[in-house]
Parts: sequence; structure tokens; C-alpha cells
Amino acid sequence: MALTRVSRHIIDEPFNPTTVSATDVTATNINASGIGTVGTLRVTGDLTVEGTTTTLDSILTEVDRLEVSANSTVAAGIITQTGSGDILNLFDGASEVFTVKDGGNVGIGTDNPVDQLTLG
Repeated sequence: MALTRVSRHIIDEPFNPTTVSATDVTATNINASGIGTVGTLRVTGDLTVEGTTTTLDSILTEVDRLEVSANSTVAAGIITQTGSGDILNLFDGASEVFTVKDGGNVGIGTDNPVDQLTLG
């Protein structure tokens, strides 16, 4: 029979907690399933996400580079806008240099394209 030490206590039944709280956790491998909530997560090495990410609501600041590298038969980057906001805005500092509006009009050097392609 294997014994498990938990918080200075030894248990001899299988240990399958539904909730775990900790201040600092250091581990080589963590395997988890289900839905988890993390307030702040700091990853100091590589982060690999396998599967579908349904919600990513994040503002990246002070990023050296954002790179997409794909070896696939589908597009490496897909943006789907279901609301009425612009599909894509690219800035050089504070100046908007490339815009794809809701509906598909593209502006280069203008943030208000009136045709399929409008040059500023």
C-alpha cells in the first residue's frame, strides 16, 4: 500500500482533490483536466497550448515580436470579426497605416477607406 504525505498528514486512500489552493507551486510537470481559473500566471519558459482556445482577451505590451509559424494546409492567420468593429488596424506609433474595415474595405495610409482599396 502506498502512502501519500499531504500537508504533514499521511493518507492511505487515493488522493483526488477537486480544489487545490497554494501560494507557490514548483513542479516539473503538471497534468490537469477540466476547467481551471488562474488569476495571474507567469510562464518564464515556452508555453505550448494544444487544442482550441475559445477565448483570448489580452493586450500584449512591450512585445519584441509576435510571430506565427505554421506548417499546415490552411491559412496561418485567420481573423473572424462577427461584430461591427474594424477587422484589423495596424499602427506605426500613433499613426494608423493599414485598416481593414467591417465589410472588407481596405485602407493604406487612411483609416476611413470608402472603396475596396483606398490609398491615403
